[in-house]
Amino acid sequence: MLSVVVPSDHGKEKVKTDHYFVASDEPLFIGLIISPSEKLWPYMKNADSVILEIGMVSYSFRIPYKIEVGRNSIFFVSLESGDPASMLEALK
Repeated sequence: MLSVVVPSDHGKEKVKTDHYFVASDEPLFIGLIISPSEKLWPYMKNADSVILEIGMVSYSFRIPYKIEVGRNSIFFVSLESGDPASMLEALK
């Protein structure tokens, strides 16, 4: 399970997303597919970085690429720090 941690009126909120894929494992890039109708979209569109929670572990990612595809956007995120191998194992 993958959740995106976003700021909210109450501090931070975790928003679960099931629409993601590993675009590259060396270097690690994860593609998050988000529709403009989803709660995450406005935040992701304006963000340069994001925290993803995988299992019970949080990872910091930067968002170097954002592309529009059909009715969705794909936000490609790259790991800022941490062990990509353990993170990829947690995604399985």
